[in-house]
Amino acid sequence: MLRREGEGWTTTSLPEAFVIPDSVHATLASRVDLLERPEKEALQAAAIIGRVFWTSAVYELLPEVTPDFRVLESRGFIRRQPHSALQGEREYTIKHALTREVAYGSVPKARRAHLHARFAEWLERRGAGRDEHAALLAHHYVEAVNPEAYSLAWSGAPEEGQRLRDKAAAWLRRAAELGIGRYEIDDALALLEQALMLTRDEAERASVWRTIGRARALKYDGDGFWMAMRRAIDATDETRDPHTVAQMYAALALQTALRPAMWKRNPDRELVDGWIDRAVELAPLDTRARAEALVARAFWHRLDGRAAEDAREGVMIAEGLGAVDVLSYAFSAHALAALATSDYAEAEEATRCRLALLPEVSDPDHKADVYWSAMVVNTALGRLAEARRLARLNDEINSLLTPHHRVHGIAARLRVDELCGRWNVIRELQRDAELRLAANVDTPCSDNVFCLLVCALARAELGEESEATRLTLAADELGFEGYVGDHAGPKIRLALSRGELGDVEDLLVALQEQGLRGHPSLTSSAARIDGLVALGRASEVEEEAETLLLSPYLEPFALRALAMANDDQPLLERAVDRFTALELYWHAAQTPSLSPSRR
Repeated sequence: MLRREGEGWTTTSLPEAFVIPDSVHATLASRVDLLERPEKEALQAAAIIGRVFWTSAVYELLPEVTPDFRVLESRGFIRRQPHSALQGEREYTIKHALTREVAYGSVPKARRAHLHARFAEWLERRGAGRDEHAALLAHHYVEAVNPEAYSLAWSGAPEEGQRLRDKAAAWLRRAAELGIGRYEIDDALALLEQALMLTRDEAERASVWRTIGRARALKYDGDGFWMAMRRAIDATDETRDPHTVAQMYAALALQTALRPAMWKRNPDRELVDGWIDRAVELAPLDTRARAEALVARAFWHRLDGRAAEDAREGVMIAEGLGAVDVLSYAFSAHALAALATSDYAEAEEATRCRLALLPEVSDPDHKADVYWSAMVVNTALGRLAEARRLARLNDEINSLLTPHHRVHGIAARLRVDELCGRWNVIRELQRDAELRLAANVDTPCSDNVFCLLVCALARAELGEESEATRLTLAADELGFEGYVGDHAGPKIRLALSRGELGDVEDLLVALQEQGLRGHPSLTSSAARIDGLVALGRASEVEEEAETLLLSPYLEPFALRALAMANDDQPLLERAVDRFTALELYWHAAQTPSLSPSRR
């Protein structure tokens, strides 16, 4: 494409379908051929380097000639830049992308490979192998061993060819690691796939597969994560290196426990238990692998009596190792296990310890998780203004990461607003939520369903039933299974708003069947006791309320349910007072209409 630059025109990138006529190629090629040998070879060498090049690099590639760059500049092939990306170097740009293409194509393939290798080595020496050059070094080393030219270029020097292949693999892996750090996940995965093709050693291939697994987890590609980690395990000799295998099983279990909602069907609990058991069995005491396995087990079995003990041991090991990331997850597991057993003081303390680690956490995905778990604890403690603040912080970070993360960000905000009954706020967020869900079609997320259900509930409570129905059907079409503890809350409230008591009954049964396999969310716990009241199950209300009364957030729901079940007007007024104190104004406003005297 043409664009104006100064008093002339220059080309930018061309559309993929744009075809340059052969006559244009021929004209440019003839202009290049008319150059004297030093300048022609200099232009070809510059094309090998890229649209931007440096004169000393060209001299390095062409020790036998001394080109005059003023000739190339005067004939309109190149332009000197006022500044250089490499300090102390003279930088030029090839004026037109097509000129570079023609010059590059005129270099024989074997010579191209040699020039790519020579430039990569110059850049590596010049920059001392700095990370800022990793992607460029990876590119040139890869081109040096391009399969189309490999036999032509290196058949007479097989050891040199293999050395360059190893260099290419190493820089591909480094560039991928840096890309993962910037959350350029797809680009990083493409680099790692190239690295796999160039890596011979099985242990190194296992390491590449582990990095692929980590990238897939950060992308929330659950199936891709499992596949990569299993390939890494299969490529490792357990008898010779049990600790490495323990590390991989621990990572497999921990990431699955941290991100269980990235599959359309809830992960098989026995499968994950098997990974945890293998990691615990193979990992030496006081190692990162053991700590990760214990933390994974605490997350995976938070209703189990030993969850808190596993989390505490994970904390001790991580503190001894100085492993801040594992320590942070251990505090999170401890907090969530405490919530599951209604130990709110313990949950608050573990959350305080985790938040104190934030200055030492650099990974944005991890930071977002810190805010998410703190949000969950603060909602249970009834600190809803603080929970909204934490949800916004979570969203601010997630919005800068992958499409899947962006869904998590909006879901965090919707969760708190749903708990508060802020239906107008949810309606305002709906368009943003649906745009984020549409952008996340490649990686399943149970939050996709949750967001649609909460938006449907808001519309139903605002009297917009047709829109509520559309959103409910959209949630059903996503086809998620096994996330009853999270999705039942808005579903029960939707059924209650429509008077569909049969659906309420079915959802309560599903929650009961979930049992120890998971812990219902706050919204599901609140909706469940309201559902029991609607079905007239007074004895179950009494039993359920005993636990809910311990939660600052759930207490008014329990008081209201007990008042309804026992026809107790003073208790109902007490429930209204508690709703009001928590700023749950919508729930407070609904309560008088449920008064026993008005039934």
